[in-house]
Amino acid sequence: MTGKIKDMILTIATIGLLLVTLNVFGQNSGINTTSPDAMLHIEPSSKTNPTGADGVLIPRMADYPGNGVEKGQLIYLLNHPTDQEGFYFWDGTTWVWLINNYERTIDVATYVASGSGYTGTGNSRVVNFSRIDAFDPTGFTVSANNITVGKSGKYLVTFTSSVKRTGVQSGASQANFTYQLFGNGVPLPLSTGRVTASTSNEIPCATSAAFSTIVDLEAGDVLRVDVIRSNEDPQAFTGYGINGLTLTFLR
Repeated sequence: MTGKIKDMILTIATIGLLLVTLNVFGQNSGINTTSPDAMLHIEPSSKTNPTGADGVLIPRMADYPGNGVEKGQLIYLLNHPTDQEGFYFWDGTTWVWLINNYERTIDVATYVASGSGYTGTGNSRVVNFSRIDAFDPTGFTVSANNITVGKSGKYLVTFTSSVKRTGVQSGASQANFTYQLFGNGVPLPLSTGRVTASTSNEIPCATSAAFSTIVDLEAGDVLRVDVIRSNEDPQAFTGYGINGLTLTFLR
C-alpha cells in the first residue's frame, strides 16, 4: 500500500470520526436508553427494581470549591467543620443551602404563645399567656405569663392584643395603652418591641394593638409583655379576645 493511499485512508477515517462527534453533540444523549427525550436522558437499570447504583452522584466535598463558575452549580457539602451538611448551589454570589427535608403542611420554625386577659389592677398590668403551640416545642415553656425561649438564634417576634375600656367615664378625651416587650425583666429599646394604641374614653370603647421586631435571643431567655394605661388616673380596663406572641426562628 502506497503512502498516498495510506494518507487517503487516514483522512477519510478522520473525517468520519469528526462527523460522528458532531452528530453526538448535535443530538440528545442517553444513558441506558437509545431514545433520549432530553439533552441528557438517564434511565435506571430497572424502574420497578432499581439498585443502589441507580441515580446521579453529585460531587461531595468537605469545603466549598471557592466561587462557583456559573449560577446553578451544585455540590454536596460533607463533613464541613461548621456548616450544615447537604446540597448547596451557587447563586452567582454565594453558596446557598438547599433544605433537604421540608414538610409543606407545617412550619417547624414557629412558636406561638397565647392567652387571654391581663393580670393586675393598676395602670400597669401583665399580658396573660397560658400555653405555647409549635410542631416541636422542646425547651419552650410558659409559666406565670412568662415565655422561656428554648433555642438560641435570631427571631421575628410578633405580638397582637386587644383592650376594652371599662369602669367610670372620666373627663379625658382618650385612653392610651402602651405595650412593651421585656427580655429577662428588662424592656427592649423604645424603638423595638413597643407600640401605643389609643381609643376614645367613652364607655364602652375598645382598641387593638400589634407590633413586630427582630431580636437575638438565647436559650433560657424569658419574655413577657406589659400593658400600661398612661396619662390618666387609674381607670378600669381589661383584655378581650386572644393575646398572641409569635416567635419565628430565622437563623
